[in-house]
Amino acid sequence: TLMGIHGHHVELQDPLDAELLIEIRSNLQKKEKRLKDLMKSGNCIVKKLQKNRDHQLSHEMFLAQVELRLVSRVLNMARLTTDQLLWCHKKISKINIVGRKIYVETSFLLFPC
Repeated sequence: TLMGIHGHHVELQDPLDAELLIEIRSNLQKKEKRLKDLMKSGNCIVKKLQKNRDHQLSHEMFLAQVELRLVSRVLNMARLTTDQLLWCHKKISKINIVGRKIYVETSFLLFPC
């Protein structure tokens, strides 16, 4: 068992998944921070004037927020299977932030099996 994000114990189906869990958490935190930074930088007056051009960015930002929130919820579960961890890894890897652009590859599996 490992400690969860909020201090609770997480039981892994396979103890070898501990490294994968740590990697996923690290990537999740990095992407959440980058997304938060992008959202903050979008609050200045100049950016509000460019609203029409940034409509696509806001849609991608919304999708990225939803995906990251889903992954966060799964990682907060008391028991995690290898399949759930792999699902989280795939979800996070489909979100890319390059400069000020967000790319989210759509996936059909909204929730892990």
